[in-house]
Amino acid sequence: MVTDAFHTKRALHAFNKVFENSTIYFEMSAAQNEIFNEENWWISDQGISAYVLESIKYPIYLISSKNIDSIRND
Repeated sequence: MVTDAFHTKRALHAFNKVFENSTIYFEMSAAQNEIFNEENWWISDQGISAYVLESIKYPIYLISSKNIDSIRND
C-alpha cells in the first residue's frame, strides 16, 4: 500500500482492522508529496492541515472499535 507519509499509520491501521480475520498481510510505503513532507509540512497550508488533522484522526481510529458514522472521508 502506498500513501502520503502523514497518513501511513492510520491507513495501515484501517486496512489491518478491516482484514483482521484474514491471512492478508499489508506493508506500507510513503509516497513523495510534491507540496510538503515530514520535514517542511509547516510551511504550507495543505501541510499544516494534513498533519494537524491527522493528529486528531489517528487517535480516534485507535480508540474506536467500529467505523464511526460521524467521520466522513471527503
